[in-house]
This record gives sequence, structure tokens and C-alpha cells, in this order.
Amino acid sequence: MILNDYIKREGISVSKFADKCNIPLPTMSKYYYGEKIPRQENMMKIYKHTEKEVTANDFYGITSCEKETTIFHEKEDKSTIGF
Repeated sequence: MILNDYIKREGISVSKFADKCNIPLPTMSKYYYGEKIPRQENMMKIYKHTEKEVTANDFYGITSCEKETTIFHEKEDKSTIGF
């Protein structure tokens, strides 16, 4: 889940989330708008305070291997039906 979606879903402000993570608001705003990718220290704070819902992969647009594996196996199962 991207940070923007998480903050909207939770109904909190970027400012409140920045305070919760102890990250300066200008920096958090850049993460929120996709203008900057967090360094490891701030990424760990975001990961922790989103209860592991926002990961480093989300900032790079990488889907989880688990999701890709599930999709692959679903396609594989459909293609072997009737054999």
C-alpha cells in the first residue's frame, strides 16, 4: 500500500502522521507526494507506524513476490485444466 493511500484511509493528516513518526513535515510531504523515497531510518519508522502496511517496495512500485506467485499459480492451474 502506498503511503498516500494509507494516510487517506486512516483519515489523518500528513502533519499528524509526520509527528507520529518523528519525521519533519516537509520531508513527510515529499514522501506523501512521491517526490522522495525515504532512507532506511525513516522507512523503518513508516513501516512501524503503518503496522507494516507500507513497505520500502511500495515506494518503488514493486509488488510482493507472494502476490506474483499466487497470480502465476492461478494462471498455471487454469492452463492445465482438462489435461
